[in-house]
Amino acid sequence: AAVRQDWRALELLAMQDVAISEELAQVVAEHGDWSLQAASPKLQANKVLVRAAVRRDWRAFESASASLKADRDVVLEAVKQNWRVLKQAPQELQADRGLVLLAVEQNGLAFASAPESVKEDREVALAAVRNNWEMLGWVPEDLRSDHEIVMAAAQQNGLALKWAPVPLRDKYELVHAAVAQNWQALQWASDRLRSNHTIVLSAVTQNGFALEW
Repeated sequence: AAVRQDWRALELLAMQDVAISEELAQVVAEHGDWSLQAASPKLQANKVLVRAAVRRDWRAFESASASLKADRDVVLEAVKQNWRVLKQAPQELQADRGLVLLAVEQNGLAFASAPESVKEDREVALAAVRNNWEMLGWVPEDLRSDHEIVMAAAQQNGLALKWAPVPLRDKYELVHAAVAQNWQALQWASDRLRSNHTIVLSAVTQNGFALEW
C-alpha cells in the first residue's frame, strides 16, 4: 500500500532485501513519477523490477545494471518493444537465433547487423526478407538460391531479382512475379524469359521503355 502511495518506499524495501513481487514491480513501473534511471543501483539490478520497467518503456533498458543488460530474459522484453535494443546486448545475445528472429520480424533491417552465423539460418533470412525485400542483398549466397526467399523479396519489389542467381532468373514463375511488380526487373531476366510474350507484355504495359531490354 505504501508503494502505491509513494514509490520511494520501494527503495526502503530494497535496502531491507525484501523480495519484490511481479505485481508490485508492475505497479511501480506504471507509476507516472517513477523511472529506472532515477532508481538506486540495487533496484537497477533487480530483475523483476527491470523487466517490468522495460515492458512499460524499452528505454529503461539503458538504465539497467550491466549484469541485467546481459540477461536474455531482460533483453527479450526490451527487443519485443524495440528491435534496436539488440545492438546494445552482448555479442553472444546478438547471435541468439530467437532474439534475432524477433528483431527481424519487427524490422528486417536488423538482419543487416546480425552475425553471419545467424544470417545463414533459413527461417531468420526468410523472415527478414518478408519484412524488407532489400535484405535479400544481405542473405548469404547459398540461401539466395532458395526460391521461396527470393520470391518473398520479388513480390515486394521486382528489383530484388538482381540478387537472384542465374538459375532462378530463368524461372518463369519468379520472373513473371518480379516483372509484374516492377517492369525494370525484366533487365535481370534470362535471355529466354526476356523473349517470353507474357512477361514482356507485363513489362511494356507498365512502361514502353521495357522494350529496350
